[in-house]
Amino acid sequence: MHARHIHGPSPVVSVDLKSHLHGMPRVLSFVLEHRFIRGDDYFLHVQDVLEYAQMWVLVLSLGDFNTPTNKVALWHRQKGVLEYVGGAPLSTQANVKAHGRLIDILVEAL
Repeated sequence: MHARHIHGPSPVVSVDLKSHLHGMPRVLSFVLEHRFIRGDDYFLHVQDVLEYAQMWVLVLSLGDFNTPTNKVALWHRQKGVLEYVGGAPLSTQANVKAHGRLIDILVEAL
């Protein structure tokens, strides 16, 4: 028996944040200070961040407490672009709220 891929690789989904650029860039520690956010019906947990040049690799858990989503995202600081590896999280209400909060944090980190 051989293992094989049933689906081709998922595309990376980009979110352009350039219109939100303002102020002086903050350091990575700002994101790490806000690594766990708990809302009434959603959460966002930045599990780990790897920094390379002007790009951060974010390891995330987000969404609903009962059905969390795990994602890896690439944050291009100079370009103001957030990309989810393997596609964006499902568009549930909790994921949308968590994604919005992540955007807020990243915009603050610019």
